[in-house]
Amino acid sequence: MIQNVFFPVKEYQSWHEALQKCSGYDSQIIIDKVYQAAFKVKSGQAVYERDSVIFEKIQYSWPILSALLWVAAQNDGCLNIIDYGGALGTSYYQNKKFLDNLKKVRWNIVEQGHFVELGKKEFENESLKFYFDLDSCVRENQVDAVLFSGVLQYLENPFAVLQKVRDSFIKFVLVDRTSFHNGGQDKIIIQKVPGAIYKVSFPCWVFSENKFLSFFEKDTIFESFESFKEELNFNVSFKGYIVQLNRGLQLD
Repeated sequence: MIQNVFFPVKEYQSWHEALQKCSGYDSQIIIDKVYQAAFKVKSGQAVYERDSVIFEKIQYSWPILSALLWVAAQNDGCLNIIDYGGALGTSYYQNKKFLDNLKKVRWNIVEQGHFVELGKKEFENESLKFYFDLDSCVRENQVDAVLFSGVLQYLENPFAVLQKVRDSFIKFVLVDRTSFHNGGQDKIIIQKVPGAIYKVSFPCWVFSENKFLSFFEKDTIFESFESFKEELNFNVSFKGYIVQLNRGLQLD
């Protein structure tokens, strides 16, 4: 999720309708810029990147870092997590200084094919792994949690992905930097990224917070938090949730 972007007021009736007017997240411009920034972090030329933007100081999500360590504490100091839509390891490198003190870390990134291919070739190591889909990752790992950091709103079918996580008997869901509003229905809009970052656009959900939380109504929400504030053209907040899933539950 890129901060300081422009959300037009116009809403769209379907994901497909909005997608037809967008350049998309699979743009080669994005792939190239994310790779260049991520490689600088990996090689020690930069301390932190997010969405291809280099920062002089790591910008932590302290609630998410706390949740990662909390999950590991319940597993004898070991963490096995899926970072869904984690690019080339932004959140892994963001938190690596703390994660390195755990007994064992397996950070599995599920991403689009071009990111997975780059990740396997240039970034993969003993702790950091890349997968084309959630199913193949779960088959190889006893995953403790799934992290969705600024990604759910960019999935065409986010609740189907959440249901797949539930069906995989993963215990925890960590949500961060996700857009919500107070209405009763989800909205579909187009997000335009400033040209100074990369000039692209893509469809984006703004979730009804009540509807989103209804998916977890039989689960345990340990904590919620505000991710950051952003002035937009309608009432939107960016929040995060730390959720323990109750196994075996299905949507009605």
